[in-house]
Amino acid sequence: MVRESLSSSTPEELYDLESIQQAMVADSESLAVRSQAYRAPSTPTQLTVARVWEELLGKKGIGIDEDLFTMGGDSITALQILARTQDCFHTQLRPEILFTSSFTIEELSGHVDEQVIAQADPAELAALLQEMEGLSDEEVRTLLDQSNSERTEGGAEPEA
Repeated sequence: MVRESLSSSTPEELYDLESIQQAMVADSESLAVRSQAYRAPSTPTQLTVARVWEELLGKKGIGIDEDLFTMGGDSITALQILARTQDCFHTQLRPEILFTSSFTIEELSGHVDEQVIAQADPAELAALLQEMEGLSDEEVRTLLDQSNSERTEGGAEPEA
């Protein structure tokens, strides 16, 4: 990126320290973004949201920390992602979340989880909690293993 900036410069600009520093800062910021460690989706919500992103962006292997707008996405794509995610989880998400923080799979998944919990029937949650409290450690491990194997075999698919 530094070479590209400098090669498009006129001879007078080649010795302009400020132009060189700006090009170096831009290059280092780009490198920092590329060197960020990849974190794969891991929760059921993240896996479903990631599938929506991959489908709309035409890319595979999007990490949960990758910002849509940094990846070249635009506001139309963001709204499409939001709409499909709402359809998948049968919930309403505020469009403001597109602009209040990084628009990442992790952030969007957190908003989805909050909304799903907020919309849940308190009596149903209490019954589930009571049922879980009655399980042995072995029963909990078995259920977790089943859930994990279902996720690795495909998990929830986004609705069309």
